[in-house]
Amino acid sequence: SAFLATASFFLVARGTRHLDISTVSPLLSLSPAATSLLAFFVLGETLSVYQIFGILLMVVGSYFLTIEPDIGVLKSFKVFARSYYVHIILISLLFYSISGLFDRAILHSFATSIPVYIFFLHFFIAILFVLLHILESVLKKYFVQSKRVDPILYLVLFLPLGIYFFK
Repeated sequence: SAFLATASFFLVARGTRHLDISTVSPLLSLSPAATSLLAFFVLGETLSVYQIFGILLMVVGSYFLTIEPDIGVLKSFKVFARSYYVHIILISLLFYSISGLFDRAILHSFATSIPVYIFFLHFFIAILFVLLHILESVLKKYFVQSKRVDPILYLVLFLPLGIYFFK
């Protein structure tokens, strides 16, 4: 859970650096919808007609909040669908939603106090960010000639570290 939350926060920071906050914020507001849909498919939780309608309203509302007025509705969708950093934000939503499912499973399966769990979750997120910062420094040293190192590369290289330290 801590690894996925760290990856999610990292990707949100990357996306926020390159997108307007008026684009990022509506996308991040889709988190409850993404988590609900994931819980429906993975955990078998049920969604009522009202909840499905609410999810649709969230998606449509978020899209309309991100439309560029000069471009129009359909052309904005094409720009939106091709945006690398919009994809980064959407991947972060997926990671955050999966992290929420892990949180639920851990809290449901173990007799863990919620404040203690939150403390340790955030403690490990902080450790992972320190490791990520170190990894990023090393990558920048070796990839100085590159104008941009793909954020997904950080995550792919960071995954084995996370698995090794927190297995």
